[in-house]
Amino acid sequence: MTGAATLASIGALRGGAGLVVAATPESLNTTMEIKLTEALTLPLPESPYHTFCKESLEPARERIEWSDVVVYGPGVSNDAKVKEFGLSLVEKCDKPIIIDADGLRIFHNNLETIKNIEDLVVTPHLGELSEMLNIKIKKIKENIIDIARDFVKEYPCTLIVKGAPTVIISKNGTAAVNSTGNPALATGGTGDVLTGLIAAFRAQRMTSFEASIAAVYIHGLAGDKGCQELGVRGLIAGDLLNYIPMIMKKYDRID
Repeated sequence: MTGAATLASIGALRGGAGLVVAATPESLNTTMEIKLTEALTLPLPESPYHTFCKESLEPARERIEWSDVVVYGPGVSNDAKVKEFGLSLVEKCDKPIIIDADGLRIFHNNLETIKNIEDLVVTPHLGELSEMLNIKIKKIKENIIDIARDFVKEYPCTLIVKGAPTVIISKNGTAAVNSTGNPALATGGTGDVLTGLIAAFRAQRMTSFEASIAAVYIHGLAGDKGCQELGVRGLIAGDLLNYIPMIMKKYDRID
């Protein structure tokens, strides 16, 4: 649980977010404090299973009012109480929100919820999209652009289908296909880093579609740079956090 949230939090910081707050079940707060030097933590009331629950909602919402962007999903677990918490959280959230990983489970057999969220980025890999749509992965691969466009037409959002290559679809159906990245980015945790990066760019006034395209591209370049130095087998998610600033430096402009 703490690993995914840590990677997403530092990913956001490396992407230029000025301040990041990582919400965590209160019993895990000490662990998060140790892992996160630059980010703040927000310990929330928890269930007996040390997960978020309905009692977590109000203090979480108070902090959301302060924020520019919300990330939900990395490390939250699959517990039923967490799904209840997540649904309540996102349905009443009026901020841009990125949903990834375990957070996507709130949409299983419940895709209509997407229609209630004004500014949403959804980031499934092929397996997660297959579960959401009840369509086999092979069929999605064969017609990924059209299937993704049909999805956002019915359920308006920015959709990132992570794969080789990654495909990004805007709410109006505009498609972008990413050209960066390598097999090392299929390892655990890399998606959490990407989610944090998307959030950082969205907080810096890019649109959700622009933030998604930029984050996926830079995330892939960071993976490519890392593979040049560490090799495709040795690169892990945490390594990307060091390469992201190197890549972004090439595009930075300080007026």
